Amino acid sequence: MSYFFGGVKMKIEGIKNLKIRKENVKKFFKNAKKYVLVPFIVAMLLLLSGCQETRQLATNYNIEYDVIDTTDETLLRDGINQTIDVPNEVFKVKVNYKCLLNENEKWTITGDKQIQSEIYTEGLPEDYEVYVDNVHIDTTIRSIYATIDGITQDTMDDKLHAGLYPGFPIADDNRYGNICNIEGQNDNFISATSKGFSGYFGGVNSTSIEIQGVETTYVHLDERRRTEEEYLWGGVYANKIDAIIDLIIIKPKKELVQKVDEDGNKLFDEDGKPIMEEIPVLDKDGNKVYMTTCTSVKSIVEVSVWPYVAFRDKNNNEFYKYFFIDKNTGKVVGTALNRQEFLQQTNQKVKKLDQ
Repeated sequence: MSYFFGGVKMKIEGIKNLKIRKENVKKFFKNAKKYVLVPFIVAMLLLLSGCQETRQLATNYNIEYDVIDTTDETLLRDGINQTIDVPNEVFKVKVNYKCLLNENEKWTITGDKQIQSEIYTEGLPEDYEVYVDNVHIDTTIRSIYATIDGITQDTMDDKLHAGLYPGFPIADDNRYGNICNIEGQNDNFISATSKGFSGYFGGVNSTSIEIQGVETTYVHLDERRRTEEEYLWGGVYANKIDAIIDLIIIKPKKELVQKVDEDGNKLFDEDGKPIMEEIPVLDKDGNKVYMTTCTSVKSIVEVSVWPYVAFRDKNNNEFYKYFFIDKNTGKVVGTALNRQEFLQQTNQKVKKLDQ
């Protein structure tokens, strides 16, 4: 049984509030075993064995985003840059992402991690002011399998709480910095992934039956913290960082007027249509009139998961497993490596587990 569905365990809880005379106890448990445990276990085995042969793939598993490859030291050091169009505006938003990892620290699913983003503008006109009103970030896991793809791992919102500005000011030469702390396994993530690892049976977390007037017997699926290896066997290959950046834009109000020549004559194009131009709206004193607009831009980046897991056997020897998705079969493959093979493959010096 694979780890993807092998994470499912059944736990038959104690039967409560039994009011049975002693002479019926043996008969009761005999019937319970016959009518509750056996059919249920058989049904589970049939269900899981069938799912092992055919698994539904995540619909968007092959959609590509900007990726920080955690095996690429240059990308980890420098991060990646995005240039994002702002709807109906002449300037753009730039976002730089960088993983904040200590020496020898790896980006894993189960561990806490941080990603830093810097937001600023490109081509902002001199008479514009732009503020970041709010940044909402959802961190989800990406898997090739539908049952756990897209599960939220953590969320974050950042908003200016002081009243000096309407938001965080940004410009071509002024950056807003943000650090998103992503929790490895909080209660919501454990609950959601437990249901996901349970496959299609995950929606049913209990069942009941009445025998000789006895109250409900509950059968629960296992909800627990899982290991890095289990997530990798489950086809998880990256974290998706999905950011919504809300902007407040203060800019000169403009109006469309027909263009005129030096003599004040209105201009027309070859088809006889008026040639229009935008000009600033001025107040009675000749000063520009400003207007405030709000809009949002979306930024998505993926951070690939470190595909190696370390182990220690009973003889205190280290060994590793390397996980990858076979492009020919589309299945997850795990390959065992000794320490020397691991160091050669990753081209690095890694401290031993006890150092």
